[in-house]
Amino acid sequence: MSTKNTTSEFEYYVIDAKFNKTFPTVCPHADSEHTEDYIFINHGKFIDNPEMMRFVFADPVPRKPVIGDYFSETESVVSEKIRQVIERFHIKGIQLIP
Repeated sequence: MSTKNTTSEFEYYVIDAKFNKTFPTVCPHADSEHTEDYIFINHGKFIDNPEMMRFVFADPVPRKPVIGDYFSETESVVSEKIRQVIERFHIKGIQLIP
């Protein structure tokens, strides 16, 4: 996503997950729904000391699931590997919640 005559500082990219029958869909575990609700209610505000969210595979679970580094569900869910890279950049406007 880019606008003509801009610097790379203003170029953005859309992350999209590959969808096929081997990549599972994830959703918040029932015990994490309160955290998900809290995030939704406080959208745009940083959360002090957020609780860890748990995610589970949604049905149907593939026979041999392939676990990727990115899931594009209601929330963007990334692996530890991606979290480490993102945190190094101190990106304005995002908060990584465990």
